[in-house]
Parts: sequence; structure tokens; C-alpha cells
Amino acid sequence: MFSKREMDVVRLMSQGLTSAEIADQLCIAINTVKNHRKSILQKSDCKNSGQLVAKCITEGLL
Repeated sequence: MFSKREMDVVRLMSQGLTSAEIADQLCIAINTVKNHRKSILQKSDCKNSGQLVAKCITEGLL
């Protein structure tokens, strides 16, 4: 479903980190994080981060 990097972003999102904090943790640009977030939401058919995290927990991804 998600690439390894996208799963890294999802894990950090689930910890409540902002895009800037995620970018710092993963040593990537903030725009890259924003693109990953957009791609993740589209792939998962979720409308927001909360819905995404809940879905990932339910499906055993987190």
C-alpha cells in the first residue's frame, strides 16, 4: 500500500509531529514531506491525518 518512506512519514504523523519536524527527523525537505502526506491521503482515501492514523491502526499498519 505505502512505500517504506511513506510509512516512515505515517509513523511520525501518528506521534503528532508537524511536517517540519518530520522533515528534520528524516533529513528531507519539508516540501517532500508535504508531497508524501498528499500521496498517503490519496492512496488511503482518507480526508485528514486523524482518519489516516485511525485507519492504519485498524488495519494493523501501526
